[in-house]
Amino acid sequence: MRTRACIILCTVHLLALAVCTFIAAIKIESILLTGVICSLTGIAAGITAVRCHRYWLAAAGLVTVVLAVSLFILEAVFLNLGPGRAALPFCIVFVIHEAIVSIVILAKLNMMLVGNAQSGRQITLRTIFVAITSFAVFFAVARSLVAQGLSPMMAIALGMLGFTCVGLAVVFHSASRARAQWMSEDVPEVVSADLSEPLGGSPFRSE
Repeated sequence: MRTRACIILCTVHLLALAVCTFIAAIKIESILLTGVICSLTGIAAGITAVRCHRYWLAAAGLVTVVLAVSLFILEAVFLNLGPGRAALPFCIVFVIHEAIVSIVILAKLNMMLVGNAQSGRQITLRTIFVAITSFAVFFAVARSLVAQGLSPMMAIALGMLGFTCVGLAVVFHSASRARAQWMSEDVPEVVSADLSEPLGGSPFRSE
């Protein structure tokens, strides 16, 4: 139950981080709301991951809280840039943070869902390859949107949102395939064992 809660909360945190970063790229003032949302999902995911002894996932969730609080203190006490001047540097920090957290969470979720270490590494490499390819496609779409007036930072945030969605889809698809493969390998052994040793002897045995 704890492992399932950890997977769900980490997935929610990753999606919330991608959506909130894109919204912040559109309007930096929204960070007052989106930062709180990401912090709450990060705390929930981090605490659940600690209880499951998944410390990489815990770090990926709790670092969002540390970053949000640190940027808020820097802006309020030291920088005083204002929404206009703070938009670009803050968005750059958010995008870099999202890229690192996304890779960590996707890789660790894949390991948890696949279970087998060797298969997990193989599927993780395939997941990262497909995700990077999809990331390039989303960036191509974003580039065309930039040509139509979308800011470069909004285009990058849109690319990260696509990277996150595609990465999660590939992770859960790979996990479902691995689960189906394990079930198909286990069923024949169980059936053959049952047939080779029938309970109570054969009903057709002659006395």
